[in-house]
Amino acid sequence: MLVLCEPFILPVGYVKDNWEAFHADIQQRQAVVRKLAVRYNTVFVGLQEVFDKACERASADYWIWDGVHPTVAGHELLTRAWLKAVGKVVSL
Repeated sequence: MLVLCEPFILPVGYVKDNWEAFHADIQQRQAVVRKLAVRYNTVFVGLQEVFDKACERASADYWIWDGVHPTVAGHELLTRAWLKAVGKVVSL
């Protein structure tokens, strides 16, 4: 089984300073991953929405320390999203 995870970013640090460029780039990458997931019938783990919703509970730098790399709390979000997506396909 192949699992594809959506690239994600949040406006923190250097990413925040260059948000428009980073956001445009990541949207292109997200689209490619979605297309690949459909083309190869893989499990797709959508992560941008997970992190965006998490920012309603705590600031972006709580979840991602530099805009792209998750903190411990961010890794927890990522793990739960992965388990949820994969759990729909296999028994965990």
